[in-house]
Amino acid sequence: MKIKERKPDRLEKGIRFGCGAMFGVLIGFYLLLEFFDFESPGLILGSSFFGCGFLAMVLGDRFWYGLGGGGRFFGP
Repeated sequence: MKIKERKPDRLEKGIRFGCGAMFGVLIGFYLLLEFFDFESPGLILGSSFFGCGFLAMVLGDRFWYGLGGGGRFFGP
């Protein structure tokens, strides 16, 4: 039996975006430290910030489950 998901409200979308964006900044800093020869660090940080934030907002828990190898680490 599949559980019907409810649509997230504005506050929940904001929280999802904020958490995804914070994770995106961590990923961006990792990329900058690992591959230090980038000429525009703002592009790397900005794209990872907005990319992870948007995906977390749209996908919700599926975004976080996907990061853990399809639910292997974080999933139910």
